[in-house]
Amino acid sequence: MVRFILKDGGNPGPNSNKGWYIDNINITGLVSPDLPPVIAPLITPTGFMTGTGPFPGTFEVKAIVRDFEGVNDVRLIYKKNSSPPDTLQMTALPGDTFQAWIPSVNTTTYVKYWILATDLSPAQLQARWPTTGEKEFLTMYAATFPFSDSFDDHNLWTSYEYGSSAWELGTPAYGNTDSAHSPPNAWDINLSTAYEPNSYCILESPRFHSNLNNNPRVSFWLNYNTEAGSDGISLEYSLNDSSWQPLGVINDPNGLNWFNSSISSIIPRQGWSGQSNGWKKSSFYLNSLVTSPTDIRFRFVFTSGSALSLDGFSIDDFVLQNPGNNEIAVDSVFKPVSGCNLSGWADVLVFLKNLSSGTIAASFPISYQFDSQTPVIEQFTCTIPAGAMAGYNFTQHAFFVPGNDYKLHIKINPQNDPEPLDDTLTAVISSILVPPPLVSNALVPLGNYTVLHAQSALPVRWYDQAVNGQYLGQGNTLITPCLTSQTVFYCETELSAGCISERAADTVFIGPVQNLDAGLMNLLLPVDTNSLSDAEVISLYIINFGSQPFQSASMHYQINGGAIVTEPFNLPTNSGDIYVFSFSQTADLEAIGPYLIKIWIDLAGDTYAINDTLVKTVHNNIFVYQPSGALHTNFADIGKMILGSFSNGFISTTTNNPFAIQTYTDFTHSCGPVSLSRGLTYPVNVIPIFSSYATNCCVKIYIDWNSDGLLDPVGEMVFEAGPGMTNLTGHIIIPLNAHPRYTLMRVVLNETDYMVNVSPYGFYPYGETEDYLVYVYPGFPQDVAVDEILSPSDTTLVGSLIHPRVKIRNKGSIPLFRVPLAYRINQSPNNNYNWDGYLAPDSTVFANWVSTVNMPSGYIFCAFPLLPGDHDGSNDTLCKSITVGINNPIPAKPLLTISPNPCNQILNLDIHLPDNLLFEVKLQNLLGQTIRPVSSGNQTGNQRININTSTPRLVKKINVIH
Repeated sequence: MVRFILKDGGNPGPNSNKGWYIDNINITGLVSPDLPPVIAPLITPTGFMTGTGPFPGTFEVKAIVRDFEGVNDVRLIYKKNSSPPDTLQMTALPGDTFQAWIPSVNTTTYVKYWILATDLSPAQLQARWPTTGEKEFLTMYAATFPFSDSFDDHNLWTSYEYGSSAWELGTPAYGNTDSAHSPPNAWDINLSTAYEPNSYCILESPRFHSNLNNNPRVSFWLNYNTEAGSDGISLEYSLNDSSWQPLGVINDPNGLNWFNSSISSIIPRQGWSGQSNGWKKSSFYLNSLVTSPTDIRFRFVFTSGSALSLDGFSIDDFVLQNPGNNEIAVDSVFKPVSGCNLSGWADVLVFLKNLSSGTIAASFPISYQFDSQTPVIEQFTCTIPAGAMAGYNFTQHAFFVPGNDYKLHIKINPQNDPEPLDDTLTAVISSILVPPPLVSNALVPLGNYTVLHAQSALPVRWYDQAVNGQYLGQGNTLITPCLTSQTVFYCETELSAGCISERAADTVFIGPVQNLDAGLMNLLLPVDTNSLSDAEVISLYIINFGSQPFQSASMHYQINGGAIVTEPFNLPTNSGDIYVFSFSQTADLEAIGPYLIKIWIDLAGDTYAINDTLVKTVHNNIFVYQPSGALHTNFADIGKMILGSFSNGFISTTTNNPFAIQTYTDFTHSCGPVSLSRGLTYPVNVIPIFSSYATNCCVKIYIDWNSDGLLDPVGEMVFEAGPGMTNLTGHIIIPLNAHPRYTLMRVVLNETDYMVNVSPYGFYPYGETEDYLVYVYPGFPQDVAVDEILSPSDTTLVGSLIHPRVKIRNKGSIPLFRVPLAYRINQSPNNNYNWDGYLAPDSTVFANWVSTVNMPSGYIFCAFPLLPGDHDGSNDTLCKSITVGINNPIPAKPLLTISPNPCNQILNLDIHLPDNLLFEVKLQNLLGQTIRPVSSGNQTGNQRININTSTPRLVKKINVIH
């Protein structure tokens, strides 16, 4: 029965409420048995699950299961990898909770599972969780030390193969690999067949965990027969289950019987290759690579090439353990040391290492033996703390003869040593004998030089004494100075550092004296320096090596193959006299770089010319400044640097620029120099580029005004800008007292928001430093130069009426308002014109003659300023040779335009070739030698030839011959 009661606590209907409505009452029985149970999971393992073994697990699964009819049965179904499913009855717990445990499984196993519940209804309805698919997890386990695996019980290892060969577990049964070390099982490449070519097989261990504080050792037994150097295995380790590193190197001192070969197949690596001749034990102490508590895994990697197929590789009895209580090993041989100074009696000093976890106090035999000689046996009493080393110096020394190799065997015999394999050590000691060079004596006339020759395949050094002495040079030849008496030179060879031969004596005898023989010796001035000027004195010694006096001769010098300077030498000179001769005409050596100075004397009757010429290279060097640069090759760089009319660099894009990889760039020899004049102001623009996104940068520019090799952050910091991401612009004022010469300019771009972080020296995270050579001109108030002739052009026709047009530049320090100009054609009178306007310092403007000129065929057009007070005439006149045109009665000549790129080593040679004629192009250096011939062929029109030369400043002339 169901009843409803409505009560109203107030007056009847005071609020006009409508009351309570009831309709459609329906009474039914229990909930329909058609509804299955409801499963709500509580504990469900997923992802990576680890345990401490020897197998991972067990793994709990728990869920709440409810049903109106009641729950009849709840089961957990699981399967490992692709095996058939297993079923577990889940245990009922209070609160409608059911629980089951998946048993432990092998490591690296995929476990999939689901829950199946049945109710108590007559229909026995079922529910599944998850409704579709399965839950899964991957088992991993970290084994604890000590660990020993003979591969005969449970399989804890995982193999992978790429190719026809594979790691297989069982009894090896092929060729030399026909047994296990501890029967019945071992891991083997193809148990019963040869391995296949081009194989790549991996055998991976479980994960191990240890504090690694006691220098644990991994050991195993190997048996193999493979193609030496091509096929083999290596052992790798991983601390994170993702990246793998080789465990040691060939003959690693931390291992015994460790890697013996470089393996070239598929993936080059070091490992074991060739033939073991039976089972051999290998071991490795891990603290050399792993020094903190961590998990570690190992894997053996086998690879084979494409040639031979041999027996293969077997591995057995893998052990990972801390050392025993009395583990002592021969660590190294400290003396003797291989070398050329090893001769006679020498010490034998060896070091032992305590590899156990406690102090070792013991007395035991220790011996050394050379080859098959009688061993020297002594007693070693020691107390060695855990992990420490102790040295033993044998009382009986060993005797060595230079030129021999000795195989030294060290052996100890401690009691109760758990690992006897490391109780012996073999080392090869070489007593090297370095042969001296072969020499032959020489005979030269008085006051002459000769070339000495030493025969040796080793590097040769020359000295003036048999012991110590002055170093004269290196190489198989030595050019002597001019000699006035019998002289002995000495040479030695060097095999390696400290491995030097005895010195061989090479004697130069003095022969007959000539009647007339004037010789030159020792260039006195100039010398290598950082401050050669434009007026250097050329000075040297002149010696009369003849038996007769002479009074007059002619002296000559030439620099870099340029003009020859000739001056007289008029002094009475007797036999043996020495004079210091200085040329009155000085040489301009101000530019930075090398100068080849050639000096020679002409004396009538002197037929022995070998000592008549003196050649020496003198360098005008830029100072070596303290370094500056970024530490990393990413983010910000200098894309372009503009100073006045000088521009270097490019910016294809500002961000995501692949060229933003520089940290420091030296442009002192490949770009420029940058020309600056005292008293002028130059605009400057530094444009940064970025390897990725743009960030703020600050830039400073320094110029060494006084050329002292130091960049003063106060007086020589000439520009700063930033922070900014694009153009960093401003001006540089050239001081009136700046030293007029070549000097260094340094541009420092630092990726920073703070200008204080930018300095001329030192290193910073991101950015770039660029060094340039600048030349500071003295500067004149009024100085005008013709920069370019625009009209007439190369294509002006004969008979054309043209208005001459040129570009002029104000190179002075004050603005100009009128510039008188003139041009002339061939030897014709000047045609004058006044340009009027405003021309600021270091600015350019185009000047046009109002009058026209009728262009003849075959002419030279020259334009020049006539500015009063222009004291620098070197940059005034600019000429152009023009020979093109139609109906030209004079055979046309080829036209040349040479435009070197200031920032690389390319000369752009533009040639106009008329008349379909064959022209020969020759590029000559300062010595008049042809550097590179280029033939243009039968062509007309404009041709461009790119000539790559590593010394563009040594190009003297380019000839184009009809």
